[in-house]
Amino acid sequence: MNLQSKILLQIILTIIDLTKESSNVPIKHVANIARCPLETVEDTAKWLESKGLLTFEPPIIEIKREGRISLALEAVSAGGDPEVVCRRLGFREFEDIVAEAFKLNGFQTLTRYMFKHKERRYEIDVLAFRGMKALCVDCKQWRRVARSKLEEALRVQMERVEALTAELKSKRLDSVISISGEAQILPAILTLVDTEITIIDRVPIVPVTKLGRFLDEFDFHLDQLVHFKVKFQN
Repeated sequence: MNLQSKILLQIILTIIDLTKESSNVPIKHVANIARCPLETVEDTAKWLESKGLLTFEPPIIEIKREGRISLALEAVSAGGDPEVVCRRLGFREFEDIVAEAFKLNGFQTLTRYMFKHKERRYEIDVLAFRGMKALCVDCKQWRRVARSKLEEALRVQMERVEALTAELKSKRLDSVISISGEAQILPAILTLVDTEITIIDRVPIVPVTKLGRFLDEFDFHLDQLVHFKVKFQN
């Protein structure tokens, strides 16, 4: 990464950090925290505004929630470590950026999909569809995790997917997703832990830094993964 890219990344990450609690931040505050010349930060803010990622009306930068997701994606494009970038996001924003990553890999997505089965409410963080396959993703901003905690998360996610499968056998998918016919639906967990992709009880545990690789190889490992068949009625 060259010096210009490093400076751009530092400014973007600083803006993301400073807009966690408020949508407005003074440009001088960004410059002080990023330790960059004010003129450089102003030029960067104008460039980011030209890309529709924020609004800059000197001396204030303003950014909406959806803009933070786009800004995070810009940080990754600038060479930022996906794990480092995602740590700066709230858990809902983390779900949104995971959905965007799936979209970039040719998936249709739904975030925070809620449904009811046997009088109980469930929520799937991200539903990602490609072809006749669907991934039900549980997003965890874990950096370290005990085996017992992971096993509990697997159990709960399997429960959600089983409930979703049972519900979809009798009802249509309440969404704008274009899918019709028998499909395979698979549980998965995505984390911030920077390890190798692992499969536990036939469920993939995927670090956010390895998501692209997992999706590239996804179709070749279906026989190793637990999946349920369901006929979508759209």
